[in-house]
Amino acid sequence: MNYTDTEKMAYLLEKAGLQQALSMSTADLIILNTCSVRQRAEDKVLGLSRAVRKIKEARPDVHVVLTGCMSQRIRRECNDFATDQNHYRWVQETMPWVDSVIGIGDYSQLTTCASSEKIPTQAYLDVPQKYSSRISAYVPISQGCDNFCTYCVVPFSRGKEVHRPAVDIRRQVETLVGADCKLITLLGQNVTSWKGRVENREASFPALLRYITAVNGKYWLTYLTAHPKDVTMKLLDVLVDCGDKVCSYINLPMQSGSPAVLARMNRGYTVDEYVRKVEMLRAAVPDMRVSTDIIVGFPGETEEEFEETYNLMQDIQFSMAYVAEYSSRKGAASSLLEDSVPVKVKKERKMRIENLQRSIIEKKNAQSVGSHADVLVKTSNSGVTHDLREVRFEKDVSESIGNIVQSLVVGSSASGLLCRTPV
Repeated sequence: MNYTDTEKMAYLLEKAGLQQALSMSTADLIILNTCSVRQRAEDKVLGLSRAVRKIKEARPDVHVVLTGCMSQRIRRECNDFATDQNHYRWVQETMPWVDSVIGIGDYSQLTTCASSEKIPTQAYLDVPQKYSSRISAYVPISQGCDNFCTYCVVPFSRGKEVHRPAVDIRRQVETLVGADCKLITLLGQNVTSWKGRVENREASFPALLRYITAVNGKYWLTYLTAHPKDVTMKLLDVLVDCGDKVCSYINLPMQSGSPAVLARMNRGYTVDEYVRKVEMLRAAVPDMRVSTDIIVGFPGETEEEFEETYNLMQDIQFSMAYVAEYSSRKGAASSLLEDSVPVKVKKERKMRIENLQRSIIEKKNAQSVGSHADVLVKTSNSGVTHDLREVRFEKDVSESIGNIVQSLVVGSSASGLLCRTPV
């Protein structure tokens, strides 16, 4: 979502007469679009302080804006303004090189920061994007989350769920397909919870997916991120019926394989229910790649509870896993719990799962060697398959960039496939 936020701001700023600078050192306006899902993401912003400070010392007129989830957290936690409008005391003390703090979607405030033409006030989901690629694009369909998992600040930083009208989503997809875009990703913090009207009927995400795939053209469609509760027979029917366009890939966060930890996380499903959803997906689409998200070291996680997660991952055999050490976020319910798992233990648990997952991926990818795969060529030597595996080509394929080509898989590794084309 942060990537899409950046595309929206780029669109508005260019419409207001600004041009993108070649580097931060030559820019008149520097926008730091931040994430605060984990502390590590905020630490990266603080790590920029040295470079930005040098720029401000050399060119004091440069305006630095902090926006994104981190700015939302600051706005929520700090109610007293400092000396300048939208400039909070916490920012002055921690990041004195920041001139303005702008909330997510408060893009009209960029007018003052950019000293440019007035930027209109628009609802977040209504703001167009400046696409950074002609081959692939993100299409936001919702904003916010109503799940309130105990570790997560998204409901506070992004707010309650707001869903974009189906006709607007389809219109954007039609425009992208008309411009020969080949890979379109529907986005939402909880994308599969979309609700609205499709062709004058109340509808949920499966109906939206079917409605969008009715757009003519040769393209692939995927979506991020799904919630296990939304894996229903209606969704499976669409995945089967529209499998030529909908990628055979789903990111289905499990977060933990321990029943007790899942309950403390307020995830809203049991381990057995989660396993059943994975089984349903694989039964409906046998070549479905299922990836997941895992948090290690959640407050109170014992060694036995961690082993439950580790063993379940061995059983499920995910195609990919994004593993994170638990990071307490102020405002989330879990921040009231003691962060009891030592950092060293968190790192050890993360490493164990990553090593396990690497071995699983290596075996899965090796099974594809000798087979054929449709590959979307993204650069002169790389691409992506219909199930979203990364591909490297044996030779330069510049003439095929932007096209979907049949390829022979001649090698593999944990990072992806090695392919030859033409076959």
